[in-house]
Amino acid sequence: MPLALIELKVPGQQGGTLRGAWNHLRTYATQIPTLQAFPAVHVISTGTQAGMGALGGRFEHYAPWKTIDGHRLAPTGAPELEVLVRGVFAPAVLLRSLLASKASGGIVFSTMQKFGLGKEDREAGRGFPLLSDRGNIVVIADEAHRTQYDLIDGLARNLRDALPNAAFIEFTGTPIEAADRNTRVIFGEYIDVYDLTQAVEDGATVRVYCEARLAKVELPTEAREALDTGFEEVAELAETDIRERLKTRWAGRGSRWSSEPASGSTRSPRTSCRTGRPAEACWPARRWWWACAGGLAPSSTTPSWRCDRSGTATTTRAP
Repeated sequence: MPLALIELKVPGQQGGTLRGAWNHLRTYATQIPTLQAFPAVHVISTGTQAGMGALGGRFEHYAPWKTIDGHRLAPTGAPELEVLVRGVFAPAVLLRSLLASKASGGIVFSTMQKFGLGKEDREAGRGFPLLSDRGNIVVIADEAHRTQYDLIDGLARNLRDALPNAAFIEFTGTPIEAADRNTRVIFGEYIDVYDLTQAVEDGATVRVYCEARLAKVELPTEAREALDTGFEEVAELAETDIRERLKTRWAGRGSRWSSEPASGSTRSPRTSCRTGRPAEACWPARRWWWACAGGLAPSSTTPSWRCDRSGTATTTRAP
């Protein structure tokens, strides 16, 4: 839901004036009436000049905003649009207004980035302002495993400073259990768990199968020659033994990416799993839903799940 409607014009072009912007707002109100249902304020601007008013207001009722902090007048000569944006559309100002307008009820959507501090506030050592001390506010955080751990001086700290008495509920498909980041330590025990195995049984999603397949990667002869020439140019100042070690290292890596696994090997090609069994047969947890029997292509950032023929899952750290 848009909270504001802003019409910007370029000076020097046809209609590139404040009145031209106001005329367009009137056109929107006539031709797109649903666009006018939610905005609380309307803004017209030419990039430096700016005015704010309400839906249906006459042109002369659109006026510049005069303050940034709500107490002192903005410096003389400051661009009107900058003053309006910083004074009216600062996240804390908008959120505080929305929360203060209701004693209960209502839903407010926001991103975590709205709870960041500007450079001036950080340098001055100022914390995030209080938005509401009500105790009947519930914060529901999606993908909460990403942003809810910096309780000292990060976004999570700012959110709790802004809403000190709120209750917190989180949704995540990948809860973290690490030494410095633990989702359950922050939010408590699970309220409910719904994994893909259950989703398949409910018919909410389809089974996931892995097909054994090898994607061969080959380069034309001229491309290989160009690579060899480029390598010689880059490494021409290196000692001979270093150059040979580099050749051996990268030649071996290329072989691993393009070769079939040896007979009886548990390693699977990076592009596929080695069997065609249903993936959910090897889902060992709420996370790594893409694991399947026979092995999983290693990942450089996450543990990978490998399943034996019985479906027992073990976790391995990728190289």
